[in-house]
Amino acid sequence: MKARLTGAVACLILFVSIAAAQTCPTRQITLVVPFAPGGPADFLGRLIGQKMSEELGQQIVVDNRPGANTIIGAQAVAKAAPDGYTLLMAIDGTLVMNPFLYSKLAYDPFKDFAPISVIALVPSAVVGNIKIPIDSRSRSSSIGRRPSRARSRSGSARRPRRSMSGC
Repeated sequence: MKARLTGAVACLILFVSIAAAQTCPTRQITLVVPFAPGGPADFLGRLIGQKMSEELGQQIVVDNRPGANTIIGAQAVAKAAPDGYTLLMAIDGTLVMNPFLYSKLAYDPFKDFAPISVIALVPSAVVGNIKIPIDSRSRSSSIGRRPSRARSRSGSARRPRRSMSGC
């Protein structure tokens, strides 16, 4: 994870320095994190912002814009001046799922954003209550099909997760 983070920061710094070969940046850069402060996405954004600030010699301001399944933050970046001084820490939902989930978005992920780098991969797992008698994948699937026990939810700053709970 640390090697990936270092690589991602290096890619971001390289991109920003190449894109702004004329003694850029000349002012602070805003990194919009479309999640509430204190979560994993905020932590990662602040860590990347700190490293970018050290390398670029300019302040990186992390601007948390949570809400509406990351739409509020993405919309703010899409409406910002296209000068490279406002960046978005997007997730797959922001760029891929939201256009399919919402008929009217204030941004177009293909026209309003240019990808810079992948900065993190988030592992997902299927877990269940330890008291559920699961001895195989097929058995866990049959338990999950029972409407009274199957639940699905999505947490903030993470990929959607599914969990099975037993009574």
